[in-house]
Amino acid sequence: MLDNANWHKRFLQQAGWTRNLRSYLLEKIELPENADILDVGCGTGALFLDFEPRQDTYIGLDLDHNKLAYAQAHFVDTNLICAKGEKMPLRNQSFDLVFCHYLLLWIQHPAQLLKEMSRVSRKGGIVAAFSEPDYQARVDHPEVFQKLGRLQNHSLQEQGVNLSIGRQLNQLFHQAGLVDIHNGVLGGEWSNDPQSKLSFEGEWEMLVHDLSAYLTAAEINAYKDDAQEAWLTGNKTLFIPTFYAYGRTP
Repeated sequence: MLDNANWHKRFLQQAGWTRNLRSYLLEKIELPENADILDVGCGTGALFLDFEPRQDTYIGLDLDHNKLAYAQAHFVDTNLICAKGEKMPLRNQSFDLVFCHYLLLWIQHPAQLLKEMSRVSRKGGIVAAFSEPDYQARVDHPEVFQKLGRLQNHSLQEQGVNLSIGRQLNQLFHQAGLVDIHNGVLGGEWSNDPQSKLSFEGEWEMLVHDLSAYLTAAEINAYKDDAQEAWLTGNKTLFIPTFYAYGRTP
């Protein structure tokens, strides 16, 4: 079981993967000065620093009180709300930007959440899903990572994850009644250089967490030596297509 410090480390890693994409999208969106921004599913606050240089009103919302407590301890000046994203205790048309990041894959009815995000967005405001993965289209190599990828997908599906949420974003944004919708996928780029054992241990820890609902520790560790060798020699490919979408409230 990961504690909040390790969750925050993981969320920061995910935020790092998509930082350039978010910067690009925020430039295209062209938010007004002193914007009102809502981060839905903010967790431990991994994206708070993105907006710190701006003079915005920033609110984070999440259902997990423990993760919010961690965020509040580390970002004391940020306003936080503990609530369900599908039923937010917020007034209509309150924000210039309402966004989520690696959230919709966990939501049983994502169109309903997007409609609620649209409700609290001002007319002409932006609703954005900055990053949602598509595990069904993942690319894993060599064979040990192919096996681990299949096992991880099965385990995530058992936990309620929508494995193909990424490819569904365009349709979901239309269903939510948004207009001027833009969507796409984050590209992949890899170095041929061997990667460190520390980076492997970080990825392995998350993989163990994902698989623990499906396999025993011994069954998981049976794959570790081969996976580590491929990682340390630079002979692995791990790619999970990550989609984005944003649209305006009519």
